[in-house]
Amino acid sequence: MPLDHVALRFEQNDADAADTVYAGVRYHSKTHAQWGVFLDALGIDHLYRLETFRLGEGLSFAPDFWLPTLNAWLMIHSADPALREADRWKVDLFARQHPEVRVWLSSGAPRPGEWHLEQLGETPVARGMLLADASEPGARIWVCGSSDETAARLVFDAVEIATGKSIVRPHAFPADPNTDSVMRMAYAKVEHFAGDTWTPIGIAGRQAAEAGRQMAGSYSPM
Repeated sequence: MPLDHVALRFEQNDADAADTVYAGVRYHSKTHAQWGVFLDALGIDHLYRLETFRLGEGLSFAPDFWLPTLNAWLMIHSADPALREADRWKVDLFARQHPEVRVWLSSGAPRPGEWHLEQLGETPVARGMLLADASEPGARIWVCGSSDETAARLVFDAVEIATGKSIVRPHAFPADPNTDSVMRMAYAKVEHFAGDTWTPIGIAGRQAAEAGRQMAGSYSPM
């Protein structure tokens, strides 16, 4: 199974900072909503901004996604390395305080053939991907990646969606992220997602200004 991981690409624009509504949930940004689309496509239950944790005196932390069937918290960060590392110390601290669960940190939105996930905690994965199980999509999800930056040790962890337990099954293997039909469909849904009410901030500002001008123009004193 070829895993051709190319260099990370990222885009920064005002639009990603706008709230995005998908499936009745208001997400903090388009990237957050794209993860909701991806998790839906892979049949993974997810709850957005479920709980806020206290990390220390005067310090709180709200993970972005709770994945109950995988016993995992997923935090959504930028694919821009500088932005991604800016406040990752909170995620590191959260992972140390909660060793009983998986703690995942994203690198932007899911992308075909690229690393988009990091696993923290006792079994760290420096660069990884979430993939469906090629033999039985919907039953298992694979965490595939490397334990360090040199990819000296690969990690292939199959997690049963129904129980959240890591398992080893004969004839089970991760889907190819570049050619598998399930993964291609999931990535396509992420790539083409526009959101139910998503509007770039610049456009929203122009619309508000135009609406103000129209109201002012239609006003006539008695």
